[in-house]
Amino acid sequence: LVSIFEGFGGVLPITSPTATKHGIEIFQIQTRNPHLHEEKGGDHLARMLLSGLGTIYHSPLCEAETKRTIIDELLQQNTLKPDEEPPKPHISSPLKKINLPKFTKAIEGHLPSYSVLEEN
Repeated sequence: LVSIFEGFGGVLPITSPTATKHGIEIFQIQTRNPHLHEEKGGDHLARMLLSGLGTIYHSPLCEAETKRTIIDELLQQNTLKPDEEPPKPHISSPLKKINLPKFTKAIEGHLPSYSVLEEN
């Protein structure tokens, strides 16, 4: 969502005039299966909080007051140390820029672990 706000919100320069002219539709799709995984504890939640608020914190849309609020919250949650700021988010390259042969070679040995179907 932050990326959409940055690219199409009208505060920063528009990154895609064609899409902006015709509008952007956002659909929230309910998953068919719930988000289930093993209990990972408070550290997992802290990392998720740090990652999400770090994305907002490092956005050019984030103003100083909001940055202070984020820092205060992360300090209160003991997720951040004094004089630290949230890490910058990892931004993956668009899929159209992927080196498909290199990607395929890197994951081919791990493919069985990504499937729930068993081959007989």
